[in-house]
Amino acid sequence: MCPTIARPHGGRPPDPNDVVRQLAAAGAGPGGRIVLGIDPGPEISGLAAMSGRVPVAAAVDTNDRALLWIAGLPDGALVAVEVPEPRYGVPIGRETLDTCVWAGRFIQAAAGRGLAWSALTPSRIRLLLCGSPRAKLAEVRQALIDRYGPTRRQAIGSKAAPGPLYGVHRHAWAALAVAVVAAAT
Repeated sequence: MCPTIARPHGGRPPDPNDVVRQLAAAGAGPGGRIVLGIDPGPEISGLAAMSGRVPVAAAVDTNDRALLWIAGLPDGALVAVEVPEPRYGVPIGRETLDTCVWAGRFIQAAAGRGLAWSALTPSRIRLLLCGSPRAKLAEVRQALIDRYGPTRRQAIGSKAAPGPLYGVHRHAWAALAVAVVAAAT
């Protein structure tokens, strides 16, 4: 079973300072460094941290608190942010614009700390995880379960016997997809 770091199932998200302290203590796992994947939103974002290729933390948190996750990452970490697809000639709304602003703020926070960063579009993430840029969220989630499973029971587990993806919910699935793709590329 993969180690778990501050992944409550439901309830309040973990304290960013606790998560980054535990990530720093754990260090990069086998096969690489600490990768923080972010699925930004206009007010809240999905966050998923991996140590090497092992998911160790996942949460949905406010954007201001997501900045604290970045601020506390150890040197050498990678911050990967999902950025909206270009929409040439198609009108976009306030939420999409706000999401773009937050994606930029997350990248700026990483660059300001001297951390490596990566911006990935949803179609690139879906292509690399599922083999199709048109894959749906359910297919992305299933690809993650297959990667850490191979069954749902093994990948997610239960409260009594948590799997490596136990506690991943809502936007944290997309953030985990971002982290997995960034760690592999």
